Formats: sequence, structure tokens, C-alpha cells
Amino acid sequence: MEGRVKKFWVAVTVLLLAAALLLCVYASWRGSLYIKPSGNPQYTVSSFFDSLLAGKYRDAYACLSDYTTLGLENEPASEEARLIYQALKDSYRYELVGKCREDQLHAVQTVSFRYLNVKRVESEISKRVNTVLAFLVAEKPRNEVYDENDQYLPELTDEVYLRALQQVLESPDFYYSTAEFDVELSYINGEWLMQTNQELFRAIMGGDA
Repeated sequence: MEGRVKKFWVAVTVLLLAAALLLCVYASWRGSLYIKPSGNPQYTVSSFFDSLLAGKYRDAYACLSDYTTLGLENEPASEEARLIYQALKDSYRYELVGKCREDQLHAVQTVSFRYLNVKRVESEISKRVNTVLAFLVAEKPRNEVYDENDQYLPELTDEVYLRALQQVLESPDFYYSTAEFDVELSYINGEWLMQTNQELFRAIMGGDA
């Protein structure tokens, strides 16, 4: 009788070990079965874009799982680049589209994002350069236009580009674009964090990433 009891408990132990092994295999495939995500992934997405629009880049980066910085806090060196960058930041608007789709430790939120299309701005500047150049050549004395080889002075060409840019940025809304893309999130260490993608990069960089 004692031998049968021992065999019974051995059999039970084997079954429990087998069940535990199956659970481990399943958990590794589906994600942890013992972690139930808390919090709302939509809050992370909203926090990221709200911080981005407010220029609070450290708070925005805290919402990301794969980057500690995107370089957005670094101001460009030239005056022209700073003007474009400021206009780009001023153009940002976003809207969450639909509900967030959650699946275990993964979530997806669709976002509509407005931005200044930098390529369209540059294209418009190119169209205006000759007109601005002709105006400045007629307005300025010769020694402020040409060098000793009858070539345009670098200071003149810089001023031409800057004036053309300023004209374009007087009506920046003509050069706005809107992109709609999915943002993926993962539940990591007790919080929902965003994963960056090319669509997100392209939008916040003015379509030029």
C-alpha cells in the first residue's frame, strides 16, 4: 500500500512539472501570463506629443522605449535653419485617431500629425530666389553685389536666401502636411512605452527624415 502511495505522488509530481513546463513555454510565446498591464497606453502617446509640442523634450523622451534622445533639443547653427526649425515646431498638431488596440503587453494607437513640409518650403524658396536676387542687385551698389571676378558675393547670396525664406514663412500654413500613422507601445517594467518608427521620424522632421 505504501508503495502505491509513493507511486501516486511521483506521478502527480511528474504531471505538475509537465504542466509547469508547458506554461513556461506558452508564456514565452504569448508574453508573461502573470503580468497584467496597468495604466492606459493612450496616456503615454498623449504625454509624448504634448511634451513635444511644449518643447519639453526630456519628458517626451521618457515616453520612449528605444531612444533617450532624438536631438530635437539641439538648435541649428545658422539663422536660416533656426527659422525653419522654429516654424516646424510651431506647425506641430496631433490627434489620436480611434481607440487604442491592446493585446497582452503590446498596444497600437493611430495618430494624425500635422507638420511643416520642409521640402515644399525649400521648393518655394527656389522659385523666389531669382526675384529677390534681381531686386537686391537693383537696390545695392555694385561693390555690395559683385566681387573682383564679377561673381556674386557670398553675403549677397546668403541675404537672398534669407529674404526668400522669410517671405515663404509669412504664410507657413500653405506648406503644412498631415500624416496618419500607427504608434506601437510595449509594457515594460510596469509602464507603457512608445516605440519610434520611420513615419514618426519623418513627420517630426518635416517630412525629410
